[in-house]
Amino acid sequence: MAVEHIQETDTLNAGRVKINQAIDLSNDSSKKVDQFSIDLDQGIKDAKKIATDAGAEAKTIAETAGTEAKQAASAAATEAKIIATTAGNEAKTIAENAGKEANKKADQAVADSKTAVDNSNQAIGR
Repeated sequence: MAVEHIQETDTLNAGRVKINQAIDLSNDSSKKVDQFSIDLDQGIKDAKKIATDAGAEAKTIAETAGTEAKQAASAAATEAKIIATTAGNEAKTIAENAGKEANKKADQAVADSKTAVDNSNQAIGR
């Protein structure tokens, strides 16, 4: 079997093909690295925006909750004051009515006592 001679140009062409393949692979890798860098920069920007937005939203929620808590506490205090005032007024009315009733009974007892004295005096002839 005969072996052919390798021509110089064949070797150079094969080497050129291999070198070009290596250059293509290097260029592809460089493009991928560049794209990863772009993607990473965008990811960092997105993460910063998300964190900023979340912080702003958390602040707004906390402020709203604080305002609502103040309003609820104020409403509860107002309601408690109304209840206490109403209870005080009812207690005063009950006490006044009891006082009036006691005065009526006392007046009646005095009148009954006077009648008893008058009856006694008549009975003994005065």
